[in-house]
Amino acid sequence: MNNLGIIDLENLLLTIFDEEVKKLMKEAMICYNVGAYRAAIILTWNTVLYDTYKKISYLAKYFEDNEAQEIQEDIEKKLNEGKYFSEWNLIEEYLYKKLDLIDKVDCKKLSFIKDLRNMSAHLSMHLLKEEFFTPTAEDVRMVIRNAIEIILSQPPILNKKATKYLFKEILGPYFPTLYEKFEKIVIEEYLEKGGKYFLRNLVIETIERYLFGEAKHENLKNLFLVLLRHKQKYFEDEAVKKCLNKIASTKEIEKLIWIIIEEPEILNYISKGKEVLIKYLEEQLTIFDDLPQWKREFFPILFIIFKFQMGKNDYESVKEITKKYIEYINLFELQKYNIYIKYFNEELKEIFLESSIEHLKNLSWFDGAYKFIRNTISPLLYLVTDSGQLKTLFTNIEENKGRGKINQILESSHALENVEIILKNISKDILRENKKIVETFLDNVCLRLTNTGFFDKDIKECKRYFFDELLN
Repeated sequence: MNNLGIIDLENLLLTIFDEEVKKLMKEAMICYNVGAYRAAIILTWNTVLYDTYKKISYLAKYFEDNEAQEIQEDIEKKLNEGKYFSEWNLIEEYLYKKLDLIDKVDCKKLSFIKDLRNMSAHLSMHLLKEEFFTPTAEDVRMVIRNAIEIILSQPPILNKKATKYLFKEILGPYFPTLYEKFEKIVIEEYLEKGGKYFLRNLVIETIERYLFGEAKHENLKNLFLVLLRHKQKYFEDEAVKKCLNKIASTKEIEKLIWIIIEEPEILNYISKGKEVLIKYLEEQLTIFDDLPQWKREFFPILFIIFKFQMGKNDYESVKEITKKYIEYINLFELQKYNIYIKYFNEELKEIFLESSIEHLKNLSWFDGAYKFIRNTISPLLYLVTDSGQLKTLFTNIEENKGRGKINQILESSHALENVEIILKNISKDILRENKKIVETFLDNVCLRLTNTGFFDKDIKECKRYFFDELLN
């Protein structure tokens, strides 16, 4: 006997969802291990029937599935009345055709198990062939494997109708919309109990409802993200990819962009759709001044990232785009999302840092300067690693002259906070190694802060404040 086959089946046994069903299959495995192959096949088939009945009962009880309820009542009525009930009808008519719990290929595999069971159990079939049916070890392993993989290992939520119940619940007024709570409930109540057909159908319907439906609900996006993060393998299905790649309208594209921002893994399943996204972003950048603020903050960097992700990393083009839109890009906000973590690589950050340092001297208004320091340059300052960069950074801050030829960074009500943000985001080691450069910069800063009244003590106290608070 093939010991590897035994070990393989023992591991497969552990995947059975229902503990009671697992006990029944252990009996079938015992029969297989001692060479009682006919008994193993018969017990396996009986276990498939029992597990099927339990799954139908679960749908009837917990998901208000009227069709499952009718099937359960019909089975129980015939059994109670002692009437004949076709075992195969339970699989073909109910499991496959009515409840859509399995597909055509799996139905054929179960049919083969049924045929082997009949040849193992019925004497009449032996008389017709004038010989006993003798199953092989390979026959039994195939029967046990298919039974477990197709039915027994699958959780009770299997069919399309269960998705309707899920959407009704998550779109209701009492289901949480906070992602962390939403994720926990959906995983525990649905995804951990959901079989492969249910999950595949759920992915497709979620995409359809979120991208192409009219309903606007935060939980549709939440469900999309939960599925992408925890059931990603279903996005490899060709039907799912086809659904994703049919985006066309502005509304559809912008909905998909938010998914990409939060979970850029979705880009792995988009082919034609990537070109649609790039084209849309290019068109949006041509009307940049008319865009709402969130688009102005995100679209330039998304355009750059998408081009990089698609292998179009033309550095000169990237530098040009970065220089043009650097003042509006909100890295402080974007760094909260996975697209920043995954695709905003060190090469891009260096390009952005260079453009940001250069742009400091061109900031033209007080609030704009504060937002630029907070939103754009602060997440990049950890990349300042040498004295030359540090000196250029400080020089450009000091040389800024905006409206009225006033320094918009050091002579506004945000001046103290501007300097604090800058110094807090540079490595302390770099600041300590370049103490003279820092001291020269703080001499100028503190002179301006005390003269304008934005620091209410003398220059010496001002310098002590920065050194004590930020450098020690």
